[in-house]
Amino acid sequence: MDTAIGAAKWVLGKALAPVTDGLLESWAASADLDRNIDALKMELLYAHGMLENVQGRGIHGVALKELLHKLQQLAYGADDVLDELEYFRIQDSLKGTYHAAGVNDVCCIQGIRTNIEHTARHAISKLKCLPCLGAASRGGDQEIDPGDHQDYDLLGIRLRGRRGIGSSPLTPTNKAGVNKVDGGCMPRVISSARNAAHTFGKHFPCYSSISVHGDGAQAIMSECASERDIETKELMFDRVQMSRTMIDMVGQLKEVCAKVSIILNLDLLGSSHNRTQEIAIKRSKTTSEIIEYELYGRDDQKRKIKNGIISHEYCPKQLNVLPIFGPGGIGKTTFTQHICQEVNSSFQASIWICVSLDFNADRLAQEIVNKIDRVDDEKQNASVEELIKQRLKAKRFLLVLDDVWVYQEDEWEKLMAPFRKVESKGNLIVVTTRIPKVAEMVRTTNHKIELERLGDADTMRFFEACVFGNELQPWEKHYELSETGREVVRHLKGSPLATKTVGRLLRNQLTLDHWERILESKEWELETSESDIMPALKLSFDFLPFHLKQLFVYCALFP
Repeated sequence: MDTAIGAAKWVLGKALAPVTDGLLESWAASADLDRNIDALKMELLYAHGMLENVQGRGIHGVALKELLHKLQQLAYGADDVLDELEYFRIQDSLKGTYHAAGVNDVCCIQGIRTNIEHTARHAISKLKCLPCLGAASRGGDQEIDPGDHQDYDLLGIRLRGRRGIGSSPLTPTNKAGVNKVDGGCMPRVISSARNAAHTFGKHFPCYSSISVHGDGAQAIMSECASERDIETKELMFDRVQMSRTMIDMVGQLKEVCAKVSIILNLDLLGSSHNRTQEIAIKRSKTTSEIIEYELYGRDDQKRKIKNGIISHEYCPKQLNVLPIFGPGGIGKTTFTQHICQEVNSSFQASIWICVSLDFNADRLAQEIVNKIDRVDDEKQNASVEELIKQRLKAKRFLLVLDDVWVYQEDEWEKLMAPFRKVESKGNLIVVTTRIPKVAEMVRTTNHKIELERLGDADTMRFFEACVFGNELQPWEKHYELSETGREVVRHLKGSPLATKTVGRLLRNQLTLDHWERILESKEWELETSESDIMPALKLSFDFLPFHLKQLFVYCALFP
């Protein structure tokens, strides 16, 4: 291959050196297309990695944001270039040509020929601006026979069977591909090309020697196997320009990536600002229906609360508020769902409302009344508060206000007002919250339930269920994963949500390599405290394929 490339370079240098000093550069660009593709792909992957690494971090400074935007746009531009190249590769496949093929995709002779054609075409595109071409087009005593129906490239080299790259459909002013050639530099170009083609034919017997007709600059280069003419109009592929575009993009990507990398490294080394954790304004609505049927590590606590509710220990008054609190992801909603299932038969009315951040007394009261069965003697046009009083009259009720974030005394008292008028005793309102202050403000008894993190043994049992499902003795079957699994569990901090998230991520690939990559992820280094589970949750996003991350971002634009 090196010998063939060297011979081709010598041929081009001898034939076209008088034209322009940029021809060898054009040839190198054409011959190096494969390497430029690989270089562009590597820079594209690196750029994607940079963007992925930045996602989710607190980006400070206008300059860095602009650089990141520039990096993203360059990455998309590189994607477009590769898409365009793929189009021409598909076109080659359909037409049986090799214009977009890599050096390793075709035989060396065909590859050299393709590079010659593209380099010549690129050279002619530059020659169009020279004054001598104007004289060539105006006339002269050298004319190609218009009766010859073969196709010619722009140098006058006649190719059997296939229209050369850069050739155009024959027109009345260009019926043979070249009009007339007279004095100036063009005769010397064609003479050099003819001599080079003779030499090329001598070195490679697969192609016939050159046949020159009369004084014209017509050279016939015949292939061993003739091919049918391709007359279909198609987009023109400039191999040299494509290669140069890739080189330019690689340079731009390297430059921007280097700057972004330096800034980010300085940010990591010199910045001690606190990481802020974003909280979703809107979360999916919860209901009283149980999703997690097995409750891990909470059986004793559940039994105690159940007995306290049934015996009225937790609800001795007419209206009682019992808060259940703990950090996010600790399992408050799941725990409360199991409690409701256990004590539901002790109440005549059970209502579940998902509150979240929007604590509005009017909205919540309307949702509550919609979930209480109507009664026969309801007053027409009664207010929502009056309807609550009428429908719950003489009934013992259980109301769950799930996921309460804020306590506003006026709104809280407004919501509680109709329930205080209910005549029955032992009524219970359960409030779940992650804010200890909210739990303290709403409680009406000496009891408040704090959910602690799961113990190591319970976390491991839940982890096994998330990864292996109902599989019996899974570690015996996957013994090579056991040590790595125990290390991962130590990072989960006894959080059911983190355990579920990471467990399902590991379930996708039960291989040691995948599990070790999760364990060695740098996200664990971002833990800010013993209770910080955000790195564990972020892993589920980090290990998405890039295209799914993009899909996730697009979907996040819509509420």
